[in-house]
Amino acid sequence: MAISTPPYGNYALNRVIDFDRRLMLAVDAWREPPSSPLTLAMRALTRLGDTDVVIAHGLALVLTANRGSRSATFAAIAVALTTTTCLVQLLKRVIRRPRPSRDLAGLRLLTREPDAFAFPSGHSAAAAALTTVALVCGHVAAPAEIALACGIAVSRVYLGAHYFADVVAGLILGCSLAAAAVLLLPGWGS
Repeated sequence: MAISTPPYGNYALNRVIDFDRRLMLAVDAWREPPSSPLTLAMRALTRLGDTDVVIAHGLALVLTANRGSRSATFAAIAVALTTTTCLVQLLKRVIRRPRPSRDLAGLRLLTREPDAFAFPSGHSAAAAALTTVALVCGHVAAPAEIALACGIAVSRVYLGAHYFADVVAGLILGCSLAAAAVLLLPGWGS
């Protein structure tokens, strides 16, 4: 399949976008059919990054946090998820990078698209934000949170909803905003 030249004037950015497109086509070539166990597992993983599940997950982290840090954990999660969601949505509408299924002819989309824009991945950003708060507060589930965030990010690429750069940007954004939330909130750790 031929790939058109990216529409940006910057040579380095064009190279990154071209690489991202080629990587997406390579992933598409080895993905399994929609009813395969791997695809069903990826759909289940991606569902764990949906807004309603992320909110419930965040509340579960608060309820299972150390008793003395529950209010600080709640505040950090609330601020991290709110700022992450707002910034992700703003960036999507400013950057307007089309999703792979809208950008690459013939690419199989194996999930629904929540909106038309891909960059950055909101699922990855939200998962990274929760993971970062869990790590910083020393939550017992922190190692599992890392694996879950990585799984959600991989699922977004596998299902064709995002390019690799979209999920990397989402992970960085979620981690950064959650770390800032924890550092800037008064009373953290009290």
